[in-house]
Amino acid sequence: MHRPLVVDRVYLTGLTPLGEQKSEPEAHSVNHGLTEIYRAVAQSKIPAISKQKRALIISVFDGIGALRVALNRLQVPVYLYVSVELDKAGRRCMRRWWPGLFECTDVEKFDEGVWKQIKDRCVGVIDTVLIGGGSPCQNLSVLNTGPKHLKGDRSKLFWHFPRLVKEAKIYFPDVEIHFVLENVMSMTPTSRRMISAALSSRPWLLDGRWFTHCRRPRLFWTSWPLQPHECFHIIAHEDYDELVVRVQTFDHSVWVKEGWQWPADNAELLPTLTRVVRRKHPLKDPAGLAQASFGAIERWELDDFSRQVYNYEDRVMLFNPLAGARRLPNVTECEILMGFDANYTLGGFKKITGRVLDECRSFLGNTFCVPVVTWILSHWLVRFKYAEELCPPETGLNLLSLPKPWSEQDLFCKRSHPVSTRECQLV
Repeated sequence: MHRPLVVDRVYLTGLTPLGEQKSEPEAHSVNHGLTEIYRAVAQSKIPAISKQKRALIISVFDGIGALRVALNRLQVPVYLYVSVELDKAGRRCMRRWWPGLFECTDVEKFDEGVWKQIKDRCVGVIDTVLIGGGSPCQNLSVLNTGPKHLKGDRSKLFWHFPRLVKEAKIYFPDVEIHFVLENVMSMTPTSRRMISAALSSRPWLLDGRWFTHCRRPRLFWTSWPLQPHECFHIIAHEDYDELVVRVQTFDHSVWVKEGWQWPADNAELLPTLTRVVRRKHPLKDPAGLAQASFGAIERWELDDFSRQVYNYEDRVMLFNPLAGARRLPNVTECEILMGFDANYTLGGFKKITGRVLDECRSFLGNTFCVPVVTWILSHWLVRFKYAEELCPPETGLNLLSLPKPWSEQDLFCKRSHPVSTRECQLV
């Protein structure tokens, strides 16, 4: 049954104008309602998902669980979700939203012992294995100077991904094994071809701009073909295919905090969200510096060179006409742009500070764009016969479809008569 889309915007302020960051959120504002676009999406019908099939999901470099959120948007019955994530705050966020997951802290320690534990839980009861992830891009992206490509300390972890795909076929020989891998478009052609060869897959270039108001050009390698549909077309390139998708996206009022505006008559999109790293000095040859305006460079310096300089141009900053101030999107605005519910990332922290807000932004800079991955997974559903037809491309924009965090739920059944501890069952 398709849940109606309801947008509950709880805004949390982050960076104030010119980088004067507060240690606590300044204010909250709640607004209930639907835009016309969302009403149209709410009325569209999501194809029924088979509840007879069960999936084992292994999310490598899981971060804050964008893959799990996308599966939830699609209402996929997940038998076991294996989260492979090294960051402690990321793991706390996942536990808060998705109790019952199987944790592996380090992909390098995902060995025979881990596989046997997973097999003991899943053998004979699952129909497919899906391995997903976005391998580290720090040594691949052109935003970082001196790239070491797939030999860098972080990006070389990619090689564990094809290893796990091969091992899954050994431990689960009787079920279908599928994968989806994401990484930056800005890698060199050599790195792109190496990944394609390792996975025996030709990548798709899909930009988050088609789904939201933020650029996010990413390459996706999948083990399944895309299902033909009138909502997209393909532009072929030498060693990858570019996808152009027609999506009814939300308007700016859905994600911009009340009192602030996207620059009037501005058709531009926000630059790609990235990690936040504060520095005393800028990196050598930072991207976009030669074309940057004086005002953008000044703001960039005041904000400790924490992002790329082009984020501070007037045309891509939010504007408050009453105060005459400009600022970058705050954490909650970025969460909505990336397809997460408001305050999702704060689940990994006990106290809100300036450092914590920077970490939340970094989570969002490193994660999947949920609407994009949701749409790609809908093709997997058809391929594996979870569904008979594609879900609408707007499905991933269904905010407020997440369950409550486990700490806010009644975990045990209420009985009218006394029972022993052993008789209590999880809801």
